[in-house]
Amino acid sequence: MLEAQSEETIDGILVIDNDGKVILSNKHFGNMWNIPQQLLDTKDDARLLQYILEQLKDSDAFLKKVKHLYANKDEKSRDEIQLKDGKVFDRYSSSMTDSNGMHRGRIWYFRDITDLKRVEKELRQSNRQLEASIEKSNMLAQEVTITNSTLNERVKELNCLYSLSNISENSEGSLEEILQGIVDLIPTGLQYPQITGARINFKGCEYKTKSYRDTLWKMSSDIALQGKKIGVVEVVYLGERSPIDEGPFLKEEKRLLGEIADRLSLIITRRQTDKMVQATNDFLESIMESITNAIFVINMEGISTLVSQAGSKITGYEINEMIDKPFSMLFAPKVNEELSKEFVKVKVVGNHVSQYETEMIRKDGKKIFVLLNFAPLYEKNEIVSMVGTAEDITNRKELEQQLLQSQKLESIGQLASGIAHEINTPAQYVGDNTRFLQESFNDITSFMKKHNGLLEAARSGNIPRKMLEDMEQATKELDLEYLLDEIPQAFKQTIEGIERVSELVRAMKEFSRPGVEGKTAIDINKAIENTITVSRNEWKYVAEIKTEFDPELPMVPCLPGEFNQVILNIIVNAAQAIAADGKENAGTITVKTLVDDKWAQIRISDTGTGIPEDIQDKIYDPFFTTKAVGDGTGQGLAIAHSIIVDKHDGTITFETEKGKGTTFIIRLPIDSVSNKVSMEMTG
Repeated sequence: MLEAQSEETIDGILVIDNDGKVILSNKHFGNMWNIPQQLLDTKDDARLLQYILEQLKDSDAFLKKVKHLYANKDEKSRDEIQLKDGKVFDRYSSSMTDSNGMHRGRIWYFRDITDLKRVEKELRQSNRQLEASIEKSNMLAQEVTITNSTLNERVKELNCLYSLSNISENSEGSLEEILQGIVDLIPTGLQYPQITGARINFKGCEYKTKSYRDTLWKMSSDIALQGKKIGVVEVVYLGERSPIDEGPFLKEEKRLLGEIADRLSLIITRRQTDKMVQATNDFLESIMESITNAIFVINMEGISTLVSQAGSKITGYEINEMIDKPFSMLFAPKVNEELSKEFVKVKVVGNHVSQYETEMIRKDGKKIFVLLNFAPLYEKNEIVSMVGTAEDITNRKELEQQLLQSQKLESIGQLASGIAHEINTPAQYVGDNTRFLQESFNDITSFMKKHNGLLEAARSGNIPRKMLEDMEQATKELDLEYLLDEIPQAFKQTIEGIERVSELVRAMKEFSRPGVEGKTAIDINKAIENTITVSRNEWKYVAEIKTEFDPELPMVPCLPGEFNQVILNIIVNAAQAIAADGKENAGTITVKTLVDDKWAQIRISDTGTGIPEDIQDKIYDPFFTTKAVGDGTGQGLAIAHSIIVDKHDGTITFETEKGKGTTFIIRLPIDSVSNKVSMEMTG
């Protein structure tokens, strides 16, 4: 709308933002300065300025004035500039601000006043000729008087036009107030101001002098834009004029009225343009303020040039504390290092930053989690800045952590009975063997007492026959050969049982250990082995697990507890898929690890039913489940996806075939920073 209106004015208009980029230039501007379209398309104020300077008589003064106005943002200016080809332009410039009073750029108006300057020059020449004539002859006194009168009238006309320009440039009032002020000024430019009335009709409204009334002595001039009439200015004489006058109005007065009409057209255009700019700014402001996410516009140097009110709410800074300041002020150095890599991809290749989670530091020092989305802003196919949003997701992150912990507790609860059963089996034969050893010890103790009694009798040389018979009977009952064979077995089984219990307790401890702040390098193979151990009761009745661990797999940066949760969720899902198949023979779950370039890859395969095609795009959706009510929450794979993709910068995909099974493929970066950049640049 603003661009369309600018094309209707007779002025050349140029609008420059704070970064030296052209926001708007109309055709008149390009035509006045004979600027090639290719140069206009660059939107580069510096290049346009250089082109214009080459056409000026005094380029140094012009450049000095431009620099002064850019340095003094709130200052208005009006002057005349002369071109080498003889043309004279009227130049007017003012500040462009938004609804908050923030400076957004500068507006330039140029108008060709060559003809007006020519008339002024002719008047000055006429005056000089008149003065020469006076010196030659007093006989021309009457003619001189008339000519001087004419010149005085021209001065009045020029003063009228000058005052009219001052009203439009310096008035802070409304357009209506300006039009009324101009109406009151018009009579001062005519030959008989005391008996002159004036009226302006514009858009159905009438502005007139107090004494105005229709008379026989009337002239008018249309106010037009691009040949279309938008109003009319009228002048009347309220009384009779001198009989020596050439007619109701002098031709110079008619020309003056035409000039006033042209000036009115300029003033109306400027005011409407300013109003439309303000309305556009207000509309954009209202849109920005209605969006709860913070909006930032950042130039190519990383400076914030626009911040929405929501940005102030999220960061705790006032808007003016962030404008013209580095966007990096909101982040810690380490975060800025990563964020700068993301922004390079936006500024250089035009990529988008999508769903980028990071920490922001508020003015009060509090850290919050934000979700950033940024995209490039183009002008004529050239990236000039970035626009994006920042969403405060601190509460969501806390809820996700609570949900993850809840899901972990739920998993531990589900595993508890299985773990108890797994512990109970070795504990039972430890108990049985212990009781056997206790009974055997009692039998051996009783036997040894009889043996010692027999030994004492032998020493005294008197061994009763009864004692010998009892000893023989005790030896038969003790079955020493049996004990010598079974007792070592009992000790061995007891030690194995204790080791099995210790293994289960250790695995459970590793699986359920509290989360750590940030990632830590872990042994992926060992972590998976522990998870298989604690989940044994979930799969042992329907499948066997085979492992193919890569011994060369290096330590991988992970959140240990959350990684364990992912492996558990997938193994339990695999066991349930095999159970759902209903085959008599036990299925197989195969867990394989390997190094895949700069990635650690984990492949978990099952021989279950496979994933139906119609739900394959839903399996990572929160709360989606195919199980009966009460058998599953639908959170397992959703949480697994979030942990691997969002928290580990990895990937999780699957391959499935109906009736043959499914393989989930997890890829984790061994070097999380470099692989994240690699994955996004190639993906």
